[in-house]
Amino acid sequence: MTTHAGWKTQAAICFSFGTIGLAGLPIGATIGWAVLAATAGLCLGRSAGATRCVRRLTGWTGTPGGLGAAAAVGILAVCLVASGLVLIFGGAAATAVGFGVGILLTSRHLLARQRAHRPDPATRTTAAPPAEPSVGELPTDELCLAWRRSYLALHRATDEEARYRLIQRRQKYLDEIERRDRAGFERWLSSGARASGDPRRYLAVDG
Repeated sequence: MTTHAGWKTQAAICFSFGTIGLAGLPIGATIGWAVLAATAGLCLGRSAGATRCVRRLTGWTGTPGGLGAAAAVGILAVCLVASGLVLIFGGAAATAVGFGVGILLTSRHLLARQRAHRPDPATRTTAAPPAEPSVGELPTDELCLAWRRSYLALHRATDEEARYRLIQRRQKYLDEIERRDRAGFERWLSSGARASGDPRRYLAVDG
């Protein structure tokens, strides 16, 4: 509850500075930032390598197009918040404030990930979940089916640890599909792959 309230407070602060930046910037500068953000988001969404990197680092399960749109919005938001800081505090002070906020957000993110990795002491004595078959041992048809089923399981999961395990499992599915047929995997991504989509018809491997 406290962590959730903390994030809401930080979001409100960022929204305030972003609004100040939007109101204080000349219209030409705002349009320039928007074009820059949209271009960066488009490039990220069209780069299969960048998409894979973001998925590995953050567990992103959306489409490349969705990733690009999210990146564009995020970049524009950062630019507006930075502009608001400069307008209120001046260049040097804004740098110091932004640096401090960046450290705070990073530390909170790392702490949240650490908690996600660490099992709840109350559940350490519970029975271990049944072992899942190795991803590399699955036939390609079953691998693609497991990828689609894991999307539904991810949306039904209510426990954060279970969600994290599913995200990790889905990443292994993607890595294995790419290992078996890189060209087919790239065709699937280029077609606007969905998090619940079936990559099977794009793959040339048997099984």
